[in-house]
Amino acid sequence: MEPNVHVSVGVRHARMNQHPVLEAIVQRRNDNSVPGRRQDDFKIALAIEGGAMRGVVSSGMVAGLEYLGLLRTFDIIYGTSAGAINGAYFVAKQAAYGTSIYYDDINNAQFMSPLRTLCGDRLVSLEFLFEHVMIKKKPLDWKRVIDSEIELVPVASSLAQAKAVLLRGARSRYDLFLRLKASARIPFVAGPPVRVDGEACVDGGLYASIPFWQALDEGCTHVLALLTRPVGAKLGRTSVLNRYLLSEMLARYNPLLRNAFVDRVTRYARELDWLNTQTCCPKRPPYVCAVSPAWGTPTVRRFEKQRDRLLSGASSGLNAILQVFGQSKTPAAGVIAA
Repeated sequence: MEPNVHVSVGVRHARMNQHPVLEAIVQRRNDNSVPGRRQDDFKIALAIEGGAMRGVVSSGMVAGLEYLGLLRTFDIIYGTSAGAINGAYFVAKQAAYGTSIYYDDINNAQFMSPLRTLCGDRLVSLEFLFEHVMIKKKPLDWKRVIDSEIELVPVASSLAQAKAVLLRGARSRYDLFLRLKASARIPFVAGPPVRVDGEACVDGGLYASIPFWQALDEGCTHVLALLTRPVGAKLGRTSVLNRYLLSEMLARYNPLLRNAFVDRVTRYARELDWLNTQTCCPKRPPYVCAVSPAWGTPTVRRFEKQRDRLLSGASSGLNAILQVFGQSKTPAAGVIAA
């Protein structure tokens, strides 16, 4: 049975002059530190959570980081699902531009519609996002992403290995979009698995909703984790029937995926507890600091379509970043266009 748990991590517990991760980022900005010419021995990572349309929150957060001129303070960026897409726009120096996609371009039936399932089609069309929006309407500067000294690492779930995998090696727009699509391919809801270098992959959220462990495993000394649920938010539950059906469908690919799906909320809750401790009471390296929208902020639904709620979610993410870096008086409207 999935537990009734609440998000306990929050920006209100971390202050710029108290947390080593925030201090390291600010020091790099003040020193005009850039990749390849660092004055410290740190390896600073950004770990970005997705969550389908809830990714508008972490998109607002990277827009805040962009506004504060913090992109070059990071050495590597890990993103899961929508978080990987947000990371791509951030590395391309288009974070605020990318945020507008959520409330201008994909909050419609072309991207997601339950009516399509009546005809045997998928609920979510990633093809509309990648082949129309990200190429024609809000084109991602993909070349800047693959040429950047700041590596973007999309995180997906491997069906064969039953674990999170890091999808590196993009050398073209096709390569990059394929990896981003694999990271965001919600099983069954958004279509069949995506093959990357022969590996069948689905949404990274199955094993790594918040990809901070991947950063730590690769030797990062400081990790800033961007969360899409506000402090105190109640984690949603999947109905018993849907949980059973989806877990059994995944088990057809690999029996190990059954437990991964069933246990994902419990695992996520444990990660939040660990992040809360690291954020509130940093003691020794490696350091991890998690940022989430303020207590009482409405949670953006996974398949939200209402523009005002998506704008509010983007603003809550932006304001969380501005607050944690001591810029809470900066109006959101000055960064995210409504």
